[in-house]
Amino acid sequence: MGLLRSIAAAFSLYSRIPMPSFEWKDEDMRFCMCAFPLVGVIEAVLAVLVFELLGYFDIGILFSAAIMTALPVLYTGGIHMDGLLDTYDALCSYGDKDKKLEILKDPHIGGFAVIRTIVYVLIAFGCFGELTERTVSYGADTYIIYAVAGGYIVSRILSAISVIRFRKAKDEGMVSAISESNDRKCFAILIVILITVIAAGALLLGRYAFVWLAALPVFAYYRYRSYRDFGGITGDLAGWFLQLCELAFLITATVFSIFW
Repeated sequence: MGLLRSIAAAFSLYSRIPMPSFEWKDEDMRFCMCAFPLVGVIEAVLAVLVFELLGYFDIGILFSAAIMTALPVLYTGGIHMDGLLDTYDALCSYGDKDKKLEILKDPHIGGFAVIRTIVYVLIAFGCFGELTERTVSYGADTYIIYAVAGGYIVSRILSAISVIRFRKAKDEGMVSAISESNDRKCFAILIVILITVIAAGALLLGRYAFVWLAALPVFAYYRYRSYRDFGGITGDLAGWFLQLCELAFLITATVFSIFW
């Protein structure tokens, strides 16, 4: 029962899928991060289904790219994109650690966040457009899209690992609460899930699983900037990492499809 409540908590927090309403207790959050990759599994399945339906109904490349770009935001409710905007506001302030942490909590949006988010969306839109054109017009293998969809799982596994293992920037907030509720057993489970997903990806996707290697430099960069600029991670920074990771998968997949 506790595991099911942890799964419900993960989907309630990180997706727009309706979940049963109940009073959360500390034990309900114990395996919340272990359930976080399941949110990515559903998103990956949705992405593949939507992409296949767009092709089946012969939807145009531009509209297809727009739908695929918007899908993650619609599915998550924009919670991770919110972290992207807040983090860019803080990083572009060039203030000290305390100033940046204060900006992360500020509900207002700054110009730098808007500018960088527009760039982010344009790159994602362009990548989806290129991938769609190459699979539809040039007969490229749709497995490259499946690899991008699988990245929704990989990014969440790594984000969950960081929440459990990385130093926290502050002792309050959702990330600290979740981290305290998740024990070493959850970390071990996440490692097993990561290995299983990579092995399954290599078996089912073959060379296209190479796309997921893009997560390694992004993960290292995320830890470096979080520790240097904020003294640790927060929920916003975890969302920032997840968005950067998924964009890195998209860019890698696009380059992969062009030159391989």
